[in-house]
Amino acid sequence: MQTTNKNIQVISILTIFFFILFLFFSKRAYSDDLHSVKFEKNNFTKYLEIYEKPKNIQDLYITNQDREKITISKFSNKLTVINIWATWCLPCIEELPALNDFIKSNNTNNKDSNYQFITLSVDIDGTKRVLPFLKKMKIFSFPVYYDPKSELLKELKISRLPTTIFLDLDGGVIASLQGTFTWKLEETYKLLQKIYLN
Repeated sequence: MQTTNKNIQVISILTIFFFILFLFFSKRAYSDDLHSVKFEKNNFTKYLEIYEKPKNIQDLYITNQDREKITISKFSNKLTVINIWATWCLPCIEELPALNDFIKSNNTNNKDSNYQFITLSVDIDGTKRVLPFLKKMKIFSFPVYYDPKSELLKELKISRLPTTIFLDLDGGVIASLQGTFTWKLEETYKLLQKIYLN
């Protein structure tokens, strides 16, 4: 019964989410060339792994911009998308502007919403390198967290950057997407639908 209620809750959240995206899409046509970065059309399912059982990473520590340690459990009770990247990773740099535009345009990090997008840098220098880098790129739409020892990637046995992971309402990882993604509205709709409504 509890599982059924949780599934209903997830479906309700996604229905609202997709409706909001539709409204924005009807008002704005997305360019094929975002910030002069061209994304190749690919079959994202080739790089998408949906886990049979959620992977528990709630006790893993990451740090925020104030260098405070927090656990992944902080992101429970919301559908959470975590993009993992580094300043030395060229594909990551190419992907970030598109992700930034998507989040900014669709207001996905509204404090009253039941979903959120964040990024996790694995740069060893942390805030010292990342914040000036993002400021230079004029990217301000998402919270940035840090994992300089790549503990999360090691736990999930992932070695490729960028990687995006998807958390359920309990904070468990239910899917991972290795490699860049376009973050165009229609493609993102298909991706989230496949993961959360599969």
